[in-house]
Amino acid sequence: SASATVDAPEADVRITKTVDNGSPNLGDTIHYTLTVTNDGPSSATNVVAHDLLPSGLTFVSASPAETGTDALGQYWNLGTMASGTSQTITVTARVDAITALTNSAVVSADQFDTNTANNAAQVTLSATQANLAITKTVDTATPQVNGNVTYTVTVTNNGPDGADAVVVNDLLPSGLTYVSDDGSGAYVSSTGVWTIGALANGATRTLHITATATGPSAVTNTATLSSDTYDPTAGDNTASVVVNAKDADLDVTKTVDDSSPNLNATVTYTVSVHNDGPDDTTGVAVTDLLPAGLSYVSDNGGGAYVSNTGVWTVGSLTNGQTKELRITARVTNLSTVTNTAAITASGVFDPTSSNN
Repeated sequence: SASATVDAPEADVRITKTVDNGSPNLGDTIHYTLTVTNDGPSSATNVVAHDLLPSGLTFVSASPAETGTDALGQYWNLGTMASGTSQTITVTARVDAITALTNSAVVSADQFDTNTANNAAQVTLSATQANLAITKTVDTATPQVNGNVTYTVTVTNNGPDGADAVVVNDLLPSGLTYVSDDGSGAYVSSTGVWTIGALANGATRTLHITATATGPSAVTNTATLSSDTYDPTAGDNTASVVVNAKDADLDVTKTVDDSSPNLNATVTYTVSVHNDGPDDTTGVAVTDLLPAGLSYVSDNGGGAYVSNTGVWTVGSLTNGQTKELRITARVTNLSTVTNTAAITASGVFDPTSSNN
């Protein structure tokens, strides 16, 4: 008699898969680690590992280099693996989509596998996104020329994820001169860059910038934010505020009822001030001190004109408004007498001083 024993070899090959960053930013490079292990009891021959990158992940490189590509993705011929040994594969990919991305890997060998449940592994990642929004306000949109304004810039992260490397660009334009800010060094006035850094979901940061309005023209100040984290609604990443310093063209005219009076006769001067706009103004005053050769008699200013100083306190003048003062004086000198009135305003810039 004769006997022959056949013992078919069996090998439990398994694969695991991990990723170094499960919540990357859009455009980030990530690294998958595939580990193939033979749990025996026999050696495994013709071991092949496959890795299928889904749409949204772009292959960059692999170590060791892949053997080739087929319907199951890239594959690696790992050859013969003794019982108890492992081999590691690193796959580098770029994140090009925001949706959840599932990457699958499988392993096979020639031997009978006693546990096929561990022959596949998956890793799902989802790129982070954060709806960042910026608002910008100013404490006064119509300051005085050479007066200060304070801008308030607010950045909010409306989620759902935290945002990385958040930066705001807010360079003051011509017509505004930087004075100060409360950013504790995070805002650089020469570049306009406000570095916020990481901003958690639901968090808010606020910056106040004080500047001087140096001219009467309208000045638009714009703040724009950016981040390494994908923003699904970029339309609210810019905010602008217009500041228009007040200006009013004030003019004064002066007439007299008799330019050739007799000695000791009385004459009446009519002084008119007018605001040609475009803005209202305050703090208007006219200086009209009677010169030698004229002696003050009376006026219709109701106390607003002080004869010994010559100051007529006009006060406020709205755009287009005119106010009038009549001063009566006695002629005490036979020589030519010139009486001059000059207008000033503390409440607004006057672009045309030749008619003052």
